[in-house]
Amino acid sequence: MQAGLTALLILLFPYLAQRYLTRLPLIGALGAVAWCYGIGILVANLPGVKIPDEPGKTLAYLCLLLGLPLLLFTTDLQSWLKQAPRTLLSFVTAVASGVVAAITFAHVFAERLSEPAITAAMLTGVYTGGTPNMNAIGLMLHAPSELFALLNASDIFWGGLLFLFLITLAPWLYSFWLPAPKTNDKQAHCPEHLLHSSFSPRDAGLALLLSLATAGLAIALIYLLFGRLDKPAWLFLLLTVFSLAASLLPKVRQLQGSYAVGEYAILAFCVAIGLQADLSQLQAKGSAVFQFTGLVMWTTVVLHFLLAKALRTDRDTALITLTAALYGPAFIPQVATALDNRQIVLSGILSGLTGYALGNFVGLLVWQILHWVLI
Repeated sequence: MQAGLTALLILLFPYLAQRYLTRLPLIGALGAVAWCYGIGILVANLPGVKIPDEPGKTLAYLCLLLGLPLLLFTTDLQSWLKQAPRTLLSFVTAVASGVVAAITFAHVFAERLSEPAITAAMLTGVYTGGTPNMNAIGLMLHAPSELFALLNASDIFWGGLLFLFLITLAPWLYSFWLPAPKTNDKQAHCPEHLLHSSFSPRDAGLALLLSLATAGLAIALIYLLFGRLDKPAWLFLLLTVFSLAASLLPKVRQLQGSYAVGEYAILAFCVAIGLQADLSQLQAKGSAVFQFTGLVMWTTVVLHFLLAKALRTDRDTALITLTAALYGPAFIPQVATALDNRQIVLSGILSGLTGYALGNFVGLLVWQILHWVLI
């Protein structure tokens, strides 16, 4: 009975969060991700409530396994590479800033964190791509279950503060030190399917079937190579490669509903991870992770700003690529509106989608570097 109720909560609450909670005044600004983590943590820590390990862990794994390809199918690498060179360079410097910040503070916090290399790798993943990357890297590296909750809760807190800064003070402050965007530099309008405002049940179903086929192909190949399936690192790397290969086909990229279904799967994953959170552990171990997350995030912002200043990147490009790296595509339109520049939406969303593609690889690279240095 409890297992069935747990599965229903995981699968149905994201709909309530997207449909109703995010539309409420004030508290709706928290976003669906925060609500999904929050309800999971709340239910898991109610007095007298015992959440079974299954089906939570199984559903979490399946949601990420299907959600990641659905998000990556919308990636248009070719179009992104055709954007102005400064956009590409600014996004690369945002990713590089996150890498430097994560490696630096992993050394500073080496004595205070139980898994400094894994923690830094997971943060690099989220600050290159997004939440799917952070959680995929955690599964690849066999991160402790409490670390998922600690990092996600810390990221939601610091990320909320930073996003408030990006849509209020940042455009004004950055304009003092960075040049204004060129008014005659017109970019293509953003296709509607990238904003996932349109939805086709038929296309969404096809995208889901393709995601299943992609996951099945990756699983089958791992079994052929290793004779067993307990290889999460290889699984998610192959999943990323196969999904990007599929995204090279225009018909796959333009499936209306692929991104929306993928986003829903990630929200279900967030509920499942929240259900595994033990607040007693968060209180006992959360301080170092909370501080580490905040320092990595804000150091990334500062380093990226300094590089933007040195490279004379214009204000709008600097802020939209920083948003793409730290938050992914979903937050691009809000920041573009704050900048009063809708022409940068396309480059921002394409940068964010590319971050999803790169996040797993960059995160594992950081883990390998720290594994060599710290051990």
